Amino acid sequence: KIVDKINILIPFKGLRNSKTRLSKILSESERRKIALNMFEIVLKASKESSADSVTIIGGGLSSSKIAYEFGVDWIDPGYEELNADFMHVMNNKMDKGFSCVYVPADLPFLRGADIDFVINASRLCRNIVFVPSIGDGGTSCMLIPRKFDFESRLGSDSFMNHLREAEKRELNVSIVTSLELGLDLDTEADLNICEKYDPGFTIRLSESLICHGDC
Repeated sequence: KIVDKINILIPFKGLRNSKTRLSKILSESERRKIALNMFEIVLKASKESSADSVTIIGGGLSSSKIAYEFGVDWIDPGYEELNADFMHVMNNKMDKGFSCVYVPADLPFLRGADIDFVINASRLCRNIVFVPSIGDGGTSCMLIPRKFDFESRLGSDSFMNHLREAEKRELNVSIVTSLELGLDLDTEADLNICEKYDPGFTIRLSESLICHGDC
């Protein structure tokens, strides 16, 4: 049984200028639909997991609408910098007794069981857990126990930066890898991996689900 309560934190920068690195192969409308549909996939997986609560960070009006529809929390600290916004909300949740799981909004194959895999890897929140992104050196997911003093290093080469931060603070670390957790969709190479893993993926993701009038 998990001793700490678990809160999932999902930063979302909104739909404006979504997935610009795919602009050579997808229209703006297609990119916005894909970004929103991945966001909804991540939200559904988060709600299906064993976590106690889910919080969307940032994203403006479109995020607040989706938070209301999914019955999750929404906080926009207003710093407009990923680490600053994330740390503000994480510290707030930890003060309320939660350990926190960072989950990005662009994991197209994520399931509730994958998030539970990360939660279980923390060994009842005794370990910090990192999931490396496939191919770009980023961090696709991490669990930060409430009792740990830890500074987020989201951004370029964040996986190694997070490992160094944990080593510096002498924290117990677990590393988890899987395609479902590690594949975030940012580039044409990522899209090719998605298509190989799930043929027809691009068409389905750019046409499926509801776009809330924002596509």
